[in-house]
Amino acid sequence: MYSSMPMEHLGLMSIKAYAKARGLEVVTVNGLVAGHEGVEQTWQAMLAAVAVSGAPRLVGFSCIDTFAEVLWLARRARQCWEGVQIALGNVIATLNYERILDEYDCFDFVVVGDGEVAFTELALAVVNGAGVDNIAGLARRDGRGGVLCSPSGLVDLDELAWPARAELPTVLGDGFAASVFTSRGCPYRCTFCGTGAVSAMLGRTSYRVKSVEAVVEEIDYLVSDFGIGFVSITDDLFVSKHPGSQQRAVEFASTMRSRGIDVDFMIDIRLDSVVDLEVFRHLYRAGFAAGVCRVGDRFL
Repeated sequence: MYSSMPMEHLGLMSIKAYAKARGLEVVTVNGLVAGHEGVEQTWQAMLAAVAVSGAPRLVGFSCIDTFAEVLWLARRARQCWEGVQIALGNVIATLNYERILDEYDCFDFVVVGDGEVAFTELALAVVNGAGVDNIAGLARRDGRGGVLCSPSGLVDLDELAWPARAELPTVLGDGFAASVFTSRGCPYRCTFCGTGAVSAMLGRTSYRVKSVEAVVEEIDYLVSDFGIGFVSITDDLFVSKHPGSQQRAVEFASTMRSRGIDVDFMIDIRLDSVVDLEVFRHLYRAGFAAGVCRVGDRFL
């Protein structure tokens, strides 16, 4: 379903919101939402942003499967802005931080794991000329040819501000869905999945969920402020076969209905999550309208 596809970069927008709460205004460029047809357009958008805000001291890139494009942009940024520091984050960066810092000198830092606190702390350090050694989840060179990485800090998702929604009007205008995330990481360790690999790397407690009340409150805000009729829940796995996860899904559905929130939604699950059809009947009555089931590396 075309209209169920999320386009917002919730990770980027969550960093933007967290940084703003800490007194930093982060200027973002999202080539996907802007409809860029190539990296040159994204570069021009970066130049236009800099023309307004001034030459940057820190530039951050998010990368899942666009490393070649991000590398091109990072090299242009290095050439254009003297003294700029460049950071890279997200799944590919987290899993390959040593290789990236060893092979690509255009990157000064890699944010490993959650980006909100680490990137904001890095930005504050750059602005204030402070050291970065104590920033959790930040990988950097040690000056002797090696790479250092401080252990990642795991963010309490309920303590994060809602993601900034500057992109949402454009997303909705283009016919795509608003989106929310209700968890981070994954309890499974599928060999084909980057999310599971990151969760394994960050430790046993790296899979976290938001409280149901916080999720429903955010969806209610999107309905009331943006008039949405459909929301894409972007969790890699919204409900697992674990009894606690099944109960959370029922609680979510019940809370949506008790609050009278009239919105359809989609979720991603594994096929083995369907252990009790009554759970999905609850979800259906609450607005469950679309889903993607995964079996191994195949999708149904």
